[in-house]
Amino acid sequence: MPNPSQLVNVDLTGKTSDWTPPAITFGEDLTLVLRFTIQNNGSAISPNMTITGMKASVGNVDARPLGGGTCLVIGSAPASSANTTAPILFNDLPSVVAAKINALTGVVATYGTCKAVSVPGGYALFFGTRAAEVPISATNNLLWPVSFVRVSAWQNGAEWVHQVRFTQAPVAFTSDSLTVLPPAPTVTEIQQGGTSDGVSANEIQAVYIPPNFLGSYVLTMGMNRSGLLSVADTPATMTTALSQLGAGITFTVTNPLPNTAYITFGGTAAGAPQSLLGVTVVSAPPADPALTLQFDRAELAVLLQQQNPATLPLEVWIETLDSTTGVAATFTAFVTEVVISLPLTYPDLEDTPTVDWLRPPSPVNYVPFGNNNVLTGQQFYSTTVGDGESTSFDVTHGLDSEIVYAVIYDIAGNELTLGTDYRLKLNSANDVIITALAGAPTSGGWSVLIVGALTVAQWAAGLTVTIDQVTGLAAILAGIHLVTRG
Repeated sequence: MPNPSQLVNVDLTGKTSDWTPPAITFGEDLTLVLRFTIQNNGSAISPNMTITGMKASVGNVDARPLGGGTCLVIGSAPASSANTTAPILFNDLPSVVAAKINALTGVVATYGTCKAVSVPGGYALFFGTRAAEVPISATNNLLWPVSFVRVSAWQNGAEWVHQVRFTQAPVAFTSDSLTVLPPAPTVTEIQQGGTSDGVSANEIQAVYIPPNFLGSYVLTMGMNRSGLLSVADTPATMTTALSQLGAGITFTVTNPLPNTAYITFGGTAAGAPQSLLGVTVVSAPPADPALTLQFDRAELAVLLQQQNPATLPLEVWIETLDSTTGVAATFTAFVTEVVISLPLTYPDLEDTPTVDWLRPPSPVNYVPFGNNNVLTGQQFYSTTVGDGESTSFDVTHGLDSEIVYAVIYDIAGNELTLGTDYRLKLNSANDVIITALAGAPTSGGWSVLIVGALTVAQWAAGLTVTIDQVTGLAAILAGIHLVTRG
């Protein structure tokens, strides 16, 4: 994953976070692990709630498209020329929109004449006496960047108002989430205790406490357990807790790296190798909700072609259930800005290219060479057709090939043209149907030559060759002396 999981501490009271988003490149994924607090009398506390769902979206807020258009379907019937408008452009005037709707005579007869009024970000539409709601949907949406056509209707007194708005689609969105348990502390060996050439070295082990681990734990040595430890411990408090691990063993604790404690074994354990200390989690916070945004959608690619890099808002919504009151709620958790750029590297630049550089990249597909496509030899079958009445002839040629073509001459010796004078249909591997397109040929008026090709496998199938058919083979065999051992 290009960007590792990001721990985001969210203050739900202020809808803010302590998170600084990383630089994002098109094609990457971004995973957010969220931890929530609320303010209570000036103190940050964990809310007593259950997360039942999350959504995240990245994109311009309620932005209008920059070009293109879409057609509107008026009524509940399937889209057709009778109920579908001409393309309504992103910047059409209300009078133009109304004219395109009123050009549909069937719509006017059913719902009345449409009047359009400009409203912020869209159009308000009124039909006839405004006494009924009119179904409206979009089709052939070619607005760009990729945009939604949002239709809503409501009653204002006794009148129905319809609103059509063009809104740019988000460039990244997810409504999938999962829960992630914070990783527990781990112990690794830094230096093995022992003696070499009269010089002794004490065992040193490192305890790493992940910053998103907020619970408590103990270290174990055999059956012995240390005092209770947490991420808040200092070297001094940790030394005190470790003193319970074994009589006669002393421990020196230092803090050379963030979230890491080095433990040096002394006393009766000095100069000797030691088994790794064990870790037992005593209490841990509940699993954190997490979601992943994928920055590889077409909507983002189109936007970045016009604006690179793009600075866009990221908005996260959560659905909760209060564990005490049972009240469900949906609200914005936080909003921040992310910066997204187009990549310099793309799939065609692999060490082993996925395109054939001998053929420049183009929208034309080609069929690569293959030995199975090689044909060998031709077979011919000739006949005459025509009786002065029929225009269709089933010619059985017996060539056992589905790769055939025909050469046809009329009685005057003129070659006929496929598609103008006749049509050829492959009926089976052994016959074709020839159809005259300009009247029935006279009796025996057409000379037909059917040409068929065979693959290597077809040509060799059942092939037998005698000795006499191979020049000089009989003489060679006669000169070979066969020795029989008794």
